Parts: sequence; structure tokens; C-alpha cells
Amino acid sequence: MRGVELPPEAFAAGLAGLGDMTTARLRALLEVVEGDHAAAWHRLVSGEVVAGDLGSRCSARALGKVVRQASGTDLHRLWGRCVASGVGVAAFGSPGYPGLLAADLAPPAVVFWRGEPDLLVGPSVAIVGTRTCSRYGLDLARDWAAQLAAAGVGVVSGLALGVDGAAHRGALDAGAGPVVGVVGTGLDRVYPPQHRELWGEVGRSGVLVSEAGLGAGPEPWRFPERNRIIAALADVVLVVESGVRGGSLITAREAMARGRPVLAVPGSVHSPASQGTNRLLADGCTPACDVADVLVALGLTTESVHEHRETRPAPDEVGAQVLSAIGWQPANVDAVVGAAGHGVATWMAAIERLEHQGWVESRHGWVTRRGR
Repeated sequence: MRGVELPPEAFAAGLAGLGDMTTARLRALLEVVEGDHAAAWHRLVSGEVVAGDLGSRCSARALGKVVRQASGTDLHRLWGRCVASGVGVAAFGSPGYPGLLAADLAPPAVVFWRGEPDLLVGPSVAIVGTRTCSRYGLDLARDWAAQLAAAGVGVVSGLALGVDGAAHRGALDAGAGPVVGVVGTGLDRVYPPQHRELWGEVGRSGVLVSEAGLGAGPEPWRFPERNRIIAALADVVLVVESGVRGGSLITAREAMARGRPVLAVPGSVHSPASQGTNRLLADGCTPACDVADVLVALGLTTESVHEHRETRPAPDEVGAQVLSAIGWQPANVDAVVGAAGHGVATWMAAIERLEHQGWVESRHGWVTRRGR
């Protein structure tokens, strides 16, 4: 890939992958260049950015670390890793960027995914809770997730131990509704390691989502940031079990800030795992006593849940081949056409049709697949 000009997404991936580039710092840096990731990268490595440009969110010492990390990054190699590992990348404002996040209060500057990003549509519920849940919480999360998935509702969670993992397992067992895992590390860093197999299943059957670049480890600050994305991708948040503190309560607060309904499962007053959920109920959240309560919060009944319908014209045979060749990464037009079994004119005409129909977008010699 060394001889190929990099797409804007490569610069976005590079910025997000810097070890000391927090979400607040990246947001401040992009404000300086009006959201242009390539310009941000070039200004960073050239030393044109000073700490004062980023306000209180980055000291001169922290900025020095970020600059050194950027100067030591081989963007062509990083982009090659994204492509080779099947990790999709979308910068805010690009055609492949998820619509739900684009409309959010705090949209990530860049989104990484593995799997099928078109699953980020339709009715969805975030099922969250403590890692140290009871057997009651584990069984309930798995059972309700399976019932919701069977009804066609997407199940979103954070792939953590405890309630999150049980919810993902239940949704996968149902083999029906979309399964969305939002993680706080790079998509090449499985965390927790006990969920390696579960990560693989979600990535194959659903979609894994992260705003952390490749190589990013499980730094504590990443998980509260991750929780706002869980809230943004869900129509309803269901807290199964939670202590008086924890990530699930952060997710609940983020959902409330976005006007999303938050439901809590009542638990024993003697159980530490239910202290948080019982407090949510005392503060006015809706109790969830069965799956029907969750469907009501969605404005649905079991019979009214339908699969999200594609409204664009179906691609013809050549168009389908083009979409398959492009995948979900920005693809160099010449490379796509060169790999084709058809003539150049046939493929270029197919790309033009797909762009007119809303399936792809072409810019600067690159063609990018559009989500629903």
C-alpha cells in the first residue's frame, strides 16, 4: 500500500491510535482544523500544534508525547493492518459513519468496527449490569436478551464479564435480532480475555464497535467513554443488576441525557448487586418485570417488531460484485477495477449506478460504501 495515496480514514485511524490521544484531546485538535483528520495529522507531526490550541485539555508535556507518538507511526502500515484484519474505519462526516452516532450529543471522531455495520439500525435495547452479578442476574440477562432478539430487537452491550456477556450470549443463542458489542479497547485487543470466543461470535454474527484505535489497551478512562456509545446506539437502556457505583449507572445517565428511557430490574434489598437498580427505581426509572415491559418502552409489541427494510434499489449482478469487492473500507477505485473480471468500462458504469442509487460514494479516487 506504500505507493497508494492514503484515504482520510487512514489519518483518522492514526490519530485515534495514538496512546496519549484521549477523546477530549482529539476533539479539541479537530476543532482547530474544522474536522479535517488529514490536516490534523500533518499539523501534529510538523509541530504546528501547540498546547494552547487545545485549551485546558492538553498540557505541553502531554502534547509532546502525542507528537512523538505520531512521528513514530507508519500510517501506511497502520492502514494495511486495518484492511488486513477486516476492521472498518469511518471518520465523523464520512459516508460510512453510523447515522445514530452522527446525530449523537458527543459523536466519536472516528469509529472502528468488525462485522456488519448495517445492523446499527432498527429497534434496539442496551442490556447492561455489573460484572459481579448474581446467578439471578446472569440468567435473567441471557433469557431476556434471547426473547428480545427473537422478537427482532437488537441487543447492545459492552462485552464485559457478568450481565453484558450473558446478554450477548442470549442474543446469539436466539440467532435472530442484531447483536452489537461496544468495546473500550482496539478491536485487535480482546478484553476481557475470557471473552475471546464471544468477541469472535459477535464479530461474525453481528458487529463490534469501538472508538479506540488498533492496539489500544483497556485504560480505565476508555470505559466511561465507551458507555456513552452504548447509550447512543440503543433506544432503551435496561439495567439488570448494578451496585451503587459502576459503568451501568454511567450508561443509564448517558441514556437519560439523550432522552432515552431507562428501565431497571427490581432486586432484593439484601443483594449488593441490586442496590444500584433499586436506587434507579426510587429515583423514578420504570421497573422492568418482564420482557413485555421492555417492548412497551420501545413502543412495540412482539407482533409489531419488523426487520428494518432496505429502501434502495437492489444492486444488479455486477453491482453486487462491486459492493463485495469494496467491502466496508474505503477502496481505491483503480484497485477495485483492476481486480475485476469484467472490463473497466463495465465496472466504472456499475460504480456510477451504485453511487446514484445511494450504495457508495466516490471522492478523490476512493469509493466508500454507504450504510443504510
